[in-house]
Amino acid sequence: MLRWEVGAGRFVAHQRLAGAGGRELAVVRTPNGLHVVRINFIHGTPADPTTALRSQIYRWDGARLETVLEFPTTGGTDVGVLDDGSASPLLVVTNSLSADRRFAAESVVYRFMA
Repeated sequence: MLRWEVGAGRFVAHQRLAGAGGRELAVVRTPNGLHVVRINFIHGTPADPTTALRSQIYRWDGARLETVLEFPTTGGTDVGVLDDGSASPLLVVTNSLSADRRFAAESVVYRFMA
């Protein structure tokens, strides 16, 4: 992850998120703090991909992102945050490939309860 360093006028390295396969990030702001959702896509090679992965939700503690939750994705492609006017927004997570590598994965809508 990079952060903007005002004095330098550029982005600088701040934190490395563990694991491979990251495809999409979204920021979720709630009355309980700032969170980042990372959606993981695929591990492995095109000849032997692994699509059934765990994606993460991180909470900003004022200095760094800490993992607070992992959830299943299968070839995760995107995440959207929908503000429905409540203190708990909706997360829409799209998946592309099922665990058996077929184009039949479902999208999932979660209520973000932080």
